[in-house]
Amino acid sequence: MAIAEIADAQTPRPASDVGTDGRADLPEVLRRLALTAIYTLGFRSVVVNLRRPDGSYVVVSDIGLEQELLGSVTSAELWADLLHDEYRVSNSYLISPEHTLTVTQMHADTVWSTPDIPPATTPDCWDPDHMLVVPLLNHAGETIGLFSVDSPVDGKLPTRERIVHLETFAQHAALEVENAALLDQLSLKVEHLGALLAISCDISSS
Repeated sequence: MAIAEIADAQTPRPASDVGTDGRADLPEVLRRLALTAIYTLGFRSVVVNLRRPDGSYVVVSDIGLEQELLGSVTSAELWADLLHDEYRVSNSYLISPEHTLTVTQMHADTVWSTPDIPPATTPDCWDPDHMLVVPLLNHAGETIGLFSVDSPVDGKLPTRERIVHLETFAQHAALEVENAALLDQLSLKVEHLGALLAISCDISSS
């Protein structure tokens, strides 16, 4: 199950955009990583959320969903209600259908994209209301984004090993996010220095 609130939705740049320096846009890089992750590890869908300065999360990529969530925003409170330690596996969260439905009722203004698959018939089967959330952690161990994957091809709950492999992709995604932020900061500094130089030249010539 994937989630997004309709309120405060925003639309990021299209995933196919390329920066003026020739580098692929961050959402496109994350989309490729997420796509490789689910194809390699056998999931049909994935949502990539990035954390915003106010603590909320925005969907920058969604693949294989019944309902498009791109650009939608979810609150920090919603994720805090979802990601309880009892559902933790390695650094990720395998959330039960019961808990997901409880949080659904707590956040009635939220859009929940549920896959069109049969309900689980045995304890080791994946249910449409299961969630697997893999945090993107920066070098300080802070969550800067989230992978939410759904609909395993084999219909089974993922093993710990499979989840750890997903976390490897999440680590690469987190590095891309951090590198993009550093490049943005560097660009701002260069622009600032350029402006100071221009002012200095104007003063010298006057």
